[in-house]
Amino acid sequence: MIEQLNGSMDTISSSAPLQLRREEKILLIGAGEMGEAIVGQLIQHREIDTIYVAARELTSARNLAQQIGDQRVVPMQLDPTALRAVREVMDDCAVAISLAPYFLSGSLAEAAVETKTHFCTLSGEDTALQAQLALDRAAKEAGVTIIPNCDLFNGGIGLLALAAMEKFTHINSLQINLGLLAQQENGLPICQIFSSPRAFIRACTTPAPVIRRGNAGTVNSLTEVEPISFTGLSSQLERFNIARGTALLPLLTNRKVENFAYKVVARRRCCAKLKALVDLGLFDEEPVQIDGQEVIPAELMVKLLHDQFYMVPNLLLIRITVQGIYNHTAAQETKTLIFELILCHDQSTDQRVIVRVNGAAIAVIALMLVRGKIKEHGALIPELAVPASYFVTELKNHGITIAQRMV
Repeated sequence: MIEQLNGSMDTISSSAPLQLRREEKILLIGAGEMGEAIVGQLIQHREIDTIYVAARELTSARNLAQQIGDQRVVPMQLDPTALRAVREVMDDCAVAISLAPYFLSGSLAEAAVETKTHFCTLSGEDTALQAQLALDRAAKEAGVTIIPNCDLFNGGIGLLALAAMEKFTHINSLQINLGLLAQQENGLPICQIFSSPRAFIRACTTPAPVIRRGNAGTVNSLTEVEPISFTGLSSQLERFNIARGTALLPLLTNRKVENFAYKVVARRRCCAKLKALVDLGLFDEEPVQIDGQEVIPAELMVKLLHDQFYMVPNLLLIRITVQGIYNHTAAQETKTLIFELILCHDQSTDQRVIVRVNGAAIAVIALMLVRGKIKEHGALIPELAVPASYFVTELKNHGITIAQRMV
């Protein structure tokens, strides 16, 4: 049976059957900083009666529960590789959120399908994404929804773009710009937009998806550098192509979007630095011989870039620009709608920007699953499952306000 801990952190037995409906309970697999952010968002809602926080080390789960200070947060020890135990806990919950290592996402999602529990995760390597999406048919038959890539940098930004597009009958162009900046001007905080250093390297060397004059295609990443500015920021910034936004392409093609580009925002000359690394072959997967030893340059760079993931970005920049025929005017006027988010480090809570936005995004999607706002069953990326405008509204209710202006 599940071991529970009450608000005073004393161990109690759960031998008596639980009386609460599973619709009132959420399982969070993982603790730490991101877990605390997610629970902090979920606990604001009285409809959620219980949040099980499950960690390998009971101390971690207990610390999180103490930090939140709400008796509805129930810490427990759980090994995410012990699938029988995982299924036992999932069977008591409406939704499970996984912060476990990405390579466990497939097996945990399978356990969720078996227990008819909705399931969502943050982004991970492509193998983890495919393992979850492969459960589409089984999830449909079980009547549950599996949603990977629930962080703002992946599925979330796609949902922002779709919400902006909803206001138009025809779209001439869609531009997505996403950036992370740190105080250290010589670093590469944009690495943290990606799930790992390896994913970042792939994005720099893989062609970037675009739509030009209605035709889907690709251009080289690290090209078409342009200056970009944000109100209130004095830093000199630039934006350039990178391999992101592939999941959006079919949706944009269906909407007959004429032009589409997805660019990252970074400090000036960042693209030139990255291009130099690529041109030197430091992102290559082919091994080279150095003093009789075989070295794969990309693996060396993965190791070196790993330190960049410990830089603390203190500023998030998002700008989504849609131009087209606006559907709220009698005349067929061409309008431009801009969605923008400028989010700084919150010194009052000392919560990292990445944790704040991604914790809010996945908490919002989990709550939508609890409330039955997501009607589609199966294994689906957020852009195919989550109502986009409702997502934007709920982000605002959770402290992430997307500024909108028409020009």
